[in-house]
Amino acid sequence: MPLEEVYPDIPDNEGCVLQVTIFVAPDQIQKFFEAYRKVYDACISEEECTLFAVYEDPEVPGKLSWVEHWTKNPKWLFAVQFKKKEYAEYFKITEPMFVKPREFRWLRQVEGYTTLRKGAKGVTEL
Repeated sequence: MPLEEVYPDIPDNEGCVLQVTIFVAPDQIQKFFEAYRKVYDACISEEECTLFAVYEDPEVPGKLSWVEHWTKNPKWLFAVQFKKKEYAEYFKITEPMFVKPREFRWLRQVEGYTTLRKGAKGVTEL
């Protein structure tokens, strides 16, 4: 169930935001994060990735969401980033843990309405 190659109307010179939600069997969460760590670390080490935040839904066990901000557009992510070996391994290990289909959306950041406070709880500065 890899991400579909859907390219919204985002110009080549504009970055993008990818929002992903997955539903993992609650008894598989620890195993999921063991596999996820590799692809997460690979993403945040990329210069083109400017923000990566992961969330869990306290009311729905196993529901995880994350937001990725990239300086490149979706076409670049499919042509370059998503072809890296970490993704293939991640998909192979984690997709059998999913209890519902993955949800994803491409978003555009609204200029002037994003703030990240230095030293905020849970924030790692690179």
